[in-house]
Amino acid sequence: MSQVKREHQSDTEPQGPFKIEDLASIAKISIDTIRFYQTRGLLDPPSRAGRQAVYENSHLQRLTEIRELQRSGLSLNTIRRIFSKDVEAADRALFDALSKPIQDHQPAEYMSLDELSLKTSIPKPLLQSLVNEGLISPVKINDLEVFPASDIEMARAG
Repeated sequence: MSQVKREHQSDTEPQGPFKIEDLASIAKISIDTIRFYQTRGLLDPPSRAGRQAVYENSHLQRLTEIRELQRSGLSLNTIRRIFSKDVEAADRALFDALSKPIQDHQPAEYMSLDELSLKTSIPKPLLQSLVNEGLISPVKINDLEVFPASDIEMARAG
């Protein structure tokens, strides 16, 4: 799978190892989200230095890839399958071939926080807490913060 461009890329790219707090801060997600991704098999467990969990640049890259794949409309289950070592090269090639035309020809569906609340039957304050925890992420389009349709599943799971 091709590498996804890092959102936070700069001339002074942070270099691991990281403590979980540092990884969360750099990736702009919550510690709970990192742990959630680990329990779902999306993120490898950290190595240990004594009792301290140690995260590497590969963890930061994986978090960025997860976010980008979510923004392209993929569910966490689909993302986990893509990252799975059980997926054969033919499956990956098929996924790439099928997803590219979808991304190129079908505009992604976006909605406001109000619309997301209506579609999920989740109160706005609770959705806002999911945003604060990094479980769902708005994107800016024409200076408006909107949520991709893929956040419906994440909001319900969160």
